[in-house]
Amino acid sequence: MFFDASFSMPGEPLWFTLAPGLIFGVIIVLIGTALVRGVVTWMSNNTAPVRSVPARVLGKRTKTWGGAGDSSVHTSYYVAFELDSGERLEFRVNGPEYGLIADNEEGILTYQGTRFKGFQPQPRAKSTPRQSGQSGGMPLKKISKGSAEHYVWGERCDGWHLVKGSDLSVIHERMPAGTAEVRHYHERSRQFFFVLSGTAVLEVDGVSWELHPHEGMEVPPGVPHQMKNESGAETEFLVISQPTSRGDRVPAD
Repeated sequence: MFFDASFSMPGEPLWFTLAPGLIFGVIIVLIGTALVRGVVTWMSNNTAPVRSVPARVLGKRTKTWGGAGDSSVHTSYYVAFELDSGERLEFRVNGPEYGLIADNEEGILTYQGTRFKGFQPQPRAKSTPRQSGQSGGMPLKKISKGSAEHYVWGERCDGWHLVKGSDLSVIHERMPAGTAEVRHYHERSRQFFFVLSGTAVLEVDGVSWELHPHEGMEVPPGVPHQMKNESGAETEFLVISQPTSRGDRVPAD
């Protein structure tokens, strides 16, 4: 006896008769493919070397499925790691392991192929405390306008170096009424102007901003600017530069 593909119930299309068999066949193929893939992965993991390497926890996630009708809810747990080489790996872990691993934690990751074997957190190295009264190898000291290095610039203007470093400069400046600096820009230095007293006008790239006490403005590198005192009284302000603007001053038209 053989199957006659031309047989169907009166009024029913052929695909309607064949559909159940085709669906069943597709399901069998999918299940078989998943089983084969699982066996191949299992065999590959068994032959892979067990590695223990320094790693950092990049993140954690969960995946939940089931729960429809009478089915139970199931949750899978995953943790992503970054190795010292920059390689990133994600492993499926069990619930207790997932709960013990913290984000950004550093330690030794042990794995075999795609199989998670364990993660041993390492305590962070403690920094050596600095000696009292020192910062970065330099003695700490209090500084004021009266004790800072003083210089005169421009039209009767004063400056006091509160911080004078190659990576950071903080200057307290004073401008008498009606004075102005030469319009310029810096190729590397980023600056922040902060008015302490009086009123100043900061022209930045053709736009003038009036700054009152406790107001300030940032000027990025490469942007022409000019600090002016157009009022009838002196003004004092801070100029913070990072890195220092010394040797990095280009006149602007």
